[in-house]
Amino acid sequence: MKNSKIMRFSSVLFLTVGCLTASILGGIKSNNEPIGTSVSAASDVSSYYSSINSSETGTTLLNSLNKLNTAKLTRRVGYGSMPSKFSYTDYDPKNKSNVISFYSGNSAKYSNNMNREHTWPASRTVLGRNKDPLEDDIHMVRPTLTTENGQRGNSFFTENSVGGGWDPNTFKVDSYRGDAARIIFYCAIADTQLKVVDKTTDSASNHTMGKLSDLLKWNLVYPVLEREQNRNDGAQTLQGNRNPFIDHPEYACQIWGDTNATTKDICRKYGNVAPTKFELTPSESTITINEEVELSLKATGGSASATWSTSDKSIVTVNNGIVKGVKEGTATITATSTIDSSVKATATINVKSVASLQASGSPVIKNYSAGYQFDPTGLVIKATFSDGATDTVTSKVVWTPNPLTEGTTSVTGSYGGKTVTINGISVTAKYTVTINRSNCGIGSTSGLTEAKVVTYNMNPSGTFKLKWGIGSFENEKYNTEFGLTKSTGVLEPGDDSFVTSITLDMYLSQSVTVTADGKEVVGTDLQSGSGKSSTVKKFMINSSNWKIENKNGTYAQNFYSLTFDINPNGTKPGEIKVTGVTLNASQLAIKVGGTFKLIATVTPSDATNKAVTFSSSDEGIATVDENGVVTGINTGLVIITVTTTDGGFTATCDIAVMKDGGTKPNKGGCGGSIIASSAIISSLSLLGFALLIKRKRK
Repeated sequence: MKNSKIMRFSSVLFLTVGCLTASILGGIKSNNEPIGTSVSAASDVSSYYSSINSSETGTTLLNSLNKLNTAKLTRRVGYGSMPSKFSYTDYDPKNKSNVISFYSGNSAKYSNNMNREHTWPASRTVLGRNKDPLEDDIHMVRPTLTTENGQRGNSFFTENSVGGGWDPNTFKVDSYRGDAARIIFYCAIADTQLKVVDKTTDSASNHTMGKLSDLLKWNLVYPVLEREQNRNDGAQTLQGNRNPFIDHPEYACQIWGDTNATTKDICRKYGNVAPTKFELTPSESTITINEEVELSLKATGGSASATWSTSDKSIVTVNNGIVKGVKEGTATITATSTIDSSVKATATINVKSVASLQASGSPVIKNYSAGYQFDPTGLVIKATFSDGATDTVTSKVVWTPNPLTEGTTSVTGSYGGKTVTINGISVTAKYTVTINRSNCGIGSTSGLTEAKVVTYNMNPSGTFKLKWGIGSFENEKYNTEFGLTKSTGVLEPGDDSFVTSITLDMYLSQSVTVTADGKEVVGTDLQSGSGKSSTVKKFMINSSNWKIENKNGTYAQNFYSLTFDINPNGTKPGEIKVTGVTLNASQLAIKVGGTFKLIATVTPSDATNKAVTFSSSDEGIATVDENGVVTGINTGLVIITVTTTDGGFTATCDIAVMKDGGTKPNKGGCGGSIIASSAIISSLSLLGFALLIKRKRK
């Protein structure tokens, strides 16, 4: 291996891959078992590239790498087997039972709201979804949190998402840009029918991805990190082949660097050109023993290829920017350019032991459904170190149980070997409703002439209503399917249950559109489901206002099943619902031109949405602004109502607007606006003010 040219890159790009075609891979079969190559053998790559002439360029080098990849790829993991194999490639070094989400770097169990992300989109492969062999290649597919997965769609990768593209740093982890670029390059050598082009978008039928100039830049600016090396080793253990652009990032410019003037300039500027400046962030960190911090290296004017060193290995170790505390003390980490050793950057690392943890505040979200992660928002966790210093470490605390389980009443936070417990948590069962032909409620092959509401029993208990609109139908040609007619088929909510996600197991997929709160939701591809021609997509809804429509004017849309993850009664997971509202006055009198501020108190005090609106029954007598300030306009009687946004709860205040009549205002806390003379009180009595209005308060 030519170590002198290896560049380590850090970047956050997530890609959807589909590069290898059946003609290229021939008889290679998917297999759930590793091929027997040990990780230690995978790590020794000195002989892997022995057939590659490092002086080759352009299509010559691309074809040589394709030939090598075809020879080494002895079996593919298989799309369906990947969830159990990501532990080889994407494991969290801090928690081996978790995997790392490609976009954000967040750690979670794969079964907990994670799915498989195609770095090279399936729609842009040669054979397409469920057919292209690259879909079974673990080098291309990455584990991603479901909540993060649907944001990209099948967009090209572009810096700052220009031209309708998508930037992998969307979740503020720049280093995944480099990861994404190297996966795209891998796909192009795995299947030479796939092309990387210098555009921000292109027709999916052209089987292209981009933007080439941005990908080349990211490959050079963001070095290969330990996570990519681990992934390459794990993939070789499973499949026998490696991503050559992780081992040799310089190959990318050798193949595509001469594409146009822009790519030439990028490879010249960021390639084997000495940088003018290195920067490390953060420049100073405090960590505990066994804690890690990742340093980000930025190069100005040239290559980011660097060697890493520590001033004291007994205090901290460093491996491609990953620093780990060993014992108490202070050490300096240095990144030195491999091209010009005079270009360096340093970071100071302080290692301390934790004496205790203290929690203050209260979590904003206390009520959860099983399967969610604890959200510490509202809490401040401070660590006291052995030297007496303190620091806020809320973002570094690891919370358990994760995910939350039904019946949980407290969570434990851990940091630096110390723990803190937060009580008052409530976790209820996860409600799941699966709709199929037998319980869909549509009993006729003819189109419905009116909306039909169907009630379903929930697991574990309760009801959930769906409304099939005009044109919905049951297709009796296939005894396992039901669906929506062309153009007019629609499915909507029949109650206000809060839907977190909808999973559609469809017969093929024509043009079904899913919206939430009036905005289209992009689905995430999941493993094939019930039928031979099944397409499964998961849509993150997080709303009580959603719709499924078939807008295709030619074909109906059939389903094998629809699965809803919900919270009943319109309750959003983690949301504390409003139960009522009161005002600081129920009856009062003010003079014409006078003012009084009504104060609304929403219950409970920790309700998630405490927004209210005020209204006047007659603005000709008195007005009220958004802050509850009432102003008398003309004499008369008026009702001021406050209404909660959540739940529509109300409270009222009956107000008499009177002329001053020369009486002295009462200054007992009313700002001189309330008239408290015996004459007025007498007038109010005669008017029967207390009996003016009777109404129900919700």
